[in-house]
Amino acid sequence: MKESRGQGNASTIPALMIILLFAITAALPLASSIRTESISDGVSISPYPGGYDPEKDPLVKQGFRPRFPSPDSPFIQTLAPMPEDAVMHPYGWVPQTLSGSPTRAAEWTLYYNGTHIDVYVDTSSSGGGDLSSSEENQLDRIIDDFEQYAWPRVKDYFDPNDIVYHVDFKVHKIDGPSGTGGYYQPGTDEFHLDRDDFSWGGIIAAHEFQHYVHRQYDAYERLWVDEGCADFAAYLVYGIQNTLSSHVYAYLQWRPRHTVPVDDYTFYADTTTSYYGSSFLFELYMIEHYGGKNYTHALVKSTQRGVYGVNRALAAVGSTDRFDEAFTKFMVATRINDDYAGDGNYSYSLKSYSYGSLNLPLSRSHSGTPVTDSFSSMELYSVNSIRFSSPPEPGETYRMTLTYSAGDPIAALYYETPAPREVDIIDFGSSRSVTLDIEGWGTDFNSFQLITTSTDVSSLSYTLDILDLEPPVSSVSVSPYIPDGENGWYTTTPKITLKSEAGAKIYYSMNGGEQQLYSDPIYPTDGVWNISFHAVDRHDNIEPFNYLNIKVDTRTPTSSMDVDPDLPEDTWYTTPPLITLNTAHPMTTLQYKFGNDEYTNYTGPFNPPEGLTNLFWRSVDQAGNMETERSRLFKVDTIPPTLEYEIFPALPDGENGFYRTTPRVTLRSDDSEAIYYSLNGGDMLPYIGPFTIQDGTYTVRMLAIDQAGNRGDQLRFDIKVDTTSPHINGSFGDWEYDPDNSSSWLSFAPVLTLEGSESGMLMNYSLNGGAPVDYTKPVKFEDGVNEIWIYGVDPAGNPAEPLRFFLKIDRKAPFVEPGISSEPVNGWYLDRTVEVELTLSGDDERSSPVNIRYKWMGEEAKDYRSALKVPEGYSTLMYWAVDAAGNRMEARSIQFKKDSSPPSVAMSLQGPADGVVQAGSEILVDLSDSSDGNGISFYGISINGSTDFRWSPDPNFSLVLSEPGTYTITAYVKDGAGNVAQRSQEVVVIPVESGNGSDVQSSENGNHSWILYAIIGAALFILLMALAVMIVVISKHHKKEVEHIPPPPGHPVFDPHSHPQAPPPRPPQKRPELPSPPRPP
Repeated sequence: MKESRGQGNASTIPALMIILLFAITAALPLASSIRTESISDGVSISPYPGGYDPEKDPLVKQGFRPRFPSPDSPFIQTLAPMPEDAVMHPYGWVPQTLSGSPTRAAEWTLYYNGTHIDVYVDTSSSGGGDLSSSEENQLDRIIDDFEQYAWPRVKDYFDPNDIVYHVDFKVHKIDGPSGTGGYYQPGTDEFHLDRDDFSWGGIIAAHEFQHYVHRQYDAYERLWVDEGCADFAAYLVYGIQNTLSSHVYAYLQWRPRHTVPVDDYTFYADTTTSYYGSSFLFELYMIEHYGGKNYTHALVKSTQRGVYGVNRALAAVGSTDRFDEAFTKFMVATRINDDYAGDGNYSYSLKSYSYGSLNLPLSRSHSGTPVTDSFSSMELYSVNSIRFSSPPEPGETYRMTLTYSAGDPIAALYYETPAPREVDIIDFGSSRSVTLDIEGWGTDFNSFQLITTSTDVSSLSYTLDILDLEPPVSSVSVSPYIPDGENGWYTTTPKITLKSEAGAKIYYSMNGGEQQLYSDPIYPTDGVWNISFHAVDRHDNIEPFNYLNIKVDTRTPTSSMDVDPDLPEDTWYTTPPLITLNTAHPMTTLQYKFGNDEYTNYTGPFNPPEGLTNLFWRSVDQAGNMETERSRLFKVDTIPPTLEYEIFPALPDGENGFYRTTPRVTLRSDDSEAIYYSLNGGDMLPYIGPFTIQDGTYTVRMLAIDQAGNRGDQLRFDIKVDTTSPHINGSFGDWEYDPDNSSSWLSFAPVLTLEGSESGMLMNYSLNGGAPVDYTKPVKFEDGVNEIWIYGVDPAGNPAEPLRFFLKIDRKAPFVEPGISSEPVNGWYLDRTVEVELTLSGDDERSSPVNIRYKWMGEEAKDYRSALKVPEGYSTLMYWAVDAAGNRMEARSIQFKKDSSPPSVAMSLQGPADGVVQAGSEILVDLSDSSDGNGISFYGISINGSTDFRWSPDPNFSLVLSEPGTYTITAYVKDGAGNVAQRSQEVVVIPVESGNGSDVQSSENGNHSWILYAIIGAALFILLMALAVMIVVISKHHKKEVEHIPPPPGHPVFDPHSHPQAPPPRPPQKRPELPSPPRPP
């Protein structure tokens, strides 16, 4: 069947708004695993909502499977039994794992285009591709069943207005074989079939087609109505076999109390499909007994839901029944399914199905009577049936009682007689209980059934017994039979026994009180009793009341005594008390006596006599019961005692009225029972003997009390006692004095505050052996060693232990003055030994020991012990001091420049050859190679020890010796500290050889030259002398002696013409810079 096949447009199956449709479960074997698959357009579906596990389904465990219908069945046969793992989901159930994001898009190919149906197949690769020939055969069969049977039959019953004209089937892979076989998508005319479940696709198509048609009229119908109609649609096409048989079995055999109506939530939650079975049977019954398709037309056209829709449909077909009446008949029919019961309203045309007869099983059975039983809880509209058989007395009338706890009861009696059989619907009116009389049991019928339910969750109590109208008779017996007291009274508790016939209940009341069920003998308590009693047999026959009068007084009368004032029995009365005797027993006599007197009847309150007396009394009632004699001792005394006291020593022995020795107090009383005393208003203490009074100021009160409690006059005296030496506390504020460390020096002066241990103490102190000073304010201390003694005395004259403090205070930082052994010359120390002494300044006997520290630059700090030697060169000395009190002198520094060694002279002569030179020749003296650690400042030369020379920073000199002879040239070098060194060298000057025109002059010229030289020499001599004088004057300004160089004979003669191009002088050597002094430590 492939008419009008064509290529359709690809579309995506909507992911939301999907309601799972028809699948098979419950009575069929289900899969051993639960799978979650994805349909073609990506929507994920869990095939088993609510945690349903097919392995736990009891029907599957029983191995039930559907059968094919018989060959002559008017219904269509399925291709195969419903597959395992098929799942039935309630209509409107939305898969829990719907996903809004499709994983693939289907490719819809038009497979069939018919009058009423178009079929599209997903031929995408993920959808399985093109159908195989086997799949085409199965799909063709489904299409044929739908076109020829499902379409006309479902429309005939559920489309009264013929508004449904066309639907679409979309075939694709949903969740693999079994599981969800298909669904109807609300809001569309599309049905979805699982490509892997073709074997039972026709059943799905018929079931879901009814949902679609029903929804066109009533979109919000209750599940139990809509699913019942959908199963009936499948029944129209395929009969009771396969799917419907499993639903009916789940209801009748597995969940017989799961009936209708039921709310949608409960329908959803059930995983046994029992509600499908009960809903189908209800619709099958309604269609068969209330107008067939006329009823279904009215039902779908009514927009009211559930029970209200059923009522509207019943009214539409002209029935006077409403849901409760129709449900009662359905309930009975589902239990008995009997064509011969009533008017034929209690049966189905269908008598059996694949799993047996179409009957609800019995809930329980009873044989014989009496019967008393109950159902503790019945679900609403659940069907419970009870069979009663084997009556003990056939032909008698039996009475049944039914009592429900909630809802409106629904019940019927079905009598199991030969046909025709009767069904009595029980009328409860507005009550939840009823009493029924049943006749003919055992003669007209041997058994009957009670079929019942309630419109709400309820309990049911029921009884059944033979009816008896003759009242019972009861009797009474009393033991002892005759009263054992006086005046007709029982003085022991009597035993009352009531009896009646077997099975009867006896009720009794005492003095008109509440009726009580008699079960055990009655033992009346004391009193006068009017006992009424009667019996009620098991048939509720009631005996007239019987009466018994009885008087019981088993209690000995009691009495009480009131005493005003009421004191303990051992207590003495200081005034006579008033005694009153009482009894709560009527008609009782009170009697009393004192000591050995005779008893006297009590007539009113009385007083006991003076002294110690025993009172005896008793009571006697009218029954002769006598109270045991009672007694009480009374003690009466009214004279107060006397009291006196003595203190030793009699007078205070201290200052200001104080006792410095502990006083002793003695109390005396001749007629008292006890003496009490108190100190300073404290608790009164019992006096047991002389007592001492400890230190303090006291008010002593004393009181004597005799044995009767009479109190004498209270005495008092004041006393002051101070036997304890006081002590003095001295504190220095936040600083804590440590006597074990008092030799330590303090850098602060603490202030001493004194406090005595007693108020009013006088204190004075002596500082460093001085005169005592009264303490009036905190004591302040000066620097130095302080020893202070503190003395005190309390107001009583007790001296305190003297207190001593020893304090050594030094608040002034030490100061160190340096002393240097020599004075510097031009800032330089030239002595070979220069010492520095560090001396404390201002040190006196009030100062703490001082530690002097020093540090040469570049060395570690050390303690000063003796004079320090100044090193050669540049140096820095840092020094400071810290005393024993922690006072610290800030560090100071001294910079030294010391040079005690003369420089080294290096002299080089240019001109002489082997120390010989011609007269008038130039001699160059070079002193540049001379050296000194602190640098050389000046150079000088002299001839033959002459002192007439000048100092020059230039180390190069030029001279000319014109006269032949032997000369001593002396070179002088002076360093920066002023140290001078010298070196001499002899030169022999020879005459100029004749014939040397360049050097020899004429006699005349020679004579003239000599005069010139003499003048020049004289002038130079004067200059040298002046220079020598200046040196002497300068040297006197320095303490260091400078060694005088003996002046050479004559003086050098400088001839500028003989050396016109003298070499330039060398620059003077630079003195090294003094390093920066180190920071003080």
